[in-house]
Amino acid sequence: MPQDLPGIKSAKFAIIGLSLLSVGGVLFAITFRFSETIYVKGNFESSSQPYSLRSEISAPVTKIHLRVPTLVKRGDLLISFDCTSYYRRLKDSANTIELISSEVDRLQLAKRNVDTLAEDSIKLSTRYADLYERLSSSGAVSRMQALDSKQRVRQSQIQRLQQSLESQNKISAATSRLIASRAEHQDLLSSIKHCNLFSPANGIVTNIAVSNSELVETGREVLTLQKSASKDILRLQLNPGDLKFVRPGVKFRFTVDGYSFQKYGYLSATVLTISDTSDQVLQSRRSLDSASSSPQSSTFDAIAIVRSPLSSTKQLISSRVGLPITAEFISDKKSFVSIFSDQFLKIERAVKSIQSRF
Repeated sequence: MPQDLPGIKSAKFAIIGLSLLSVGGVLFAITFRFSETIYVKGNFESSSQPYSLRSEISAPVTKIHLRVPTLVKRGDLLISFDCTSYYRRLKDSANTIELISSEVDRLQLAKRNVDTLAEDSIKLSTRYADLYERLSSSGAVSRMQALDSKQRVRQSQIQRLQQSLESQNKISAATSRLIASRAEHQDLLSSIKHCNLFSPANGIVTNIAVSNSELVETGREVLTLQKSASKDILRLQLNPGDLKFVRPGVKFRFTVDGYSFQKYGYLSATVLTISDTSDQVLQSRRSLDSASSSPQSSTFDAIAIVRSPLSSTKQLISSRVGLPITAEFISDKKSFVSIFSDQFLKIERAVKSIQSRF
């Protein structure tokens, strides 16, 4: 009997060790939490469209104030141009306007003087004609002299009209040149306003088509700006099994296919709606919980929203319609016990489903 004591003692220790191990396993299964992750393919359904900003003047580039891609706000300075020639032409235009204005004033004054002299000459000729008419009636002068006096009055009137017309033509020509000079001056003032190119809206500058010191012609594209929409729309393609992870309001992160993850990282979005959210989705969820072996082949579309512009954890990304993405959904944390309990629930539902058929 004493010889059996060491064996009994070893068995006791083994039983105790197994008991502790079992208790530890149970505690681990109860307390340890884990999450499941699925990856869903999708693409951009809508996004803001990029458009080109073009130069309004012909001038060299003095400075580019940003790099691409860069997030800009409305009114941010993008590119500066050398407008020295425009300022020189503006000064010359101002001098020309001043000279032509002086010429118009001089011509108008000369016309007034000529009109005054011509009017005085006509009045004098008229008085002489009246005098000769009275003298002719009394016989002091001949009738021919009276008629000659009236003829001089008509000649003075004709000469006045000719001089007035000539003066007015000169004034009109000078006024036309003054109007053209003022219009050119206004054009130069408008052009100078474009010596600095500012962002017309919030967005991302995705491309710069010019370089420093380069001469840019009027109308040439200088950069591409993607205006910021308040939200971009994503469309995700879901299988029935994904419905356990994806539901309206769930936030998730995604990557843009074709963009290096090491460089651009993750972006965040929120599920907005799921197609066929009534009977079909509920039926699919019930089928997932049942023990039936044949999975359904139908797919669902989930609509998600992401704020624009696309700002990843590392850099800005320019979106476009149809751009493919990969979304990552993570389930709520659950324990190992829940796995077995879920299986028992599925079996119980399957049994009830079979019983209901008979």
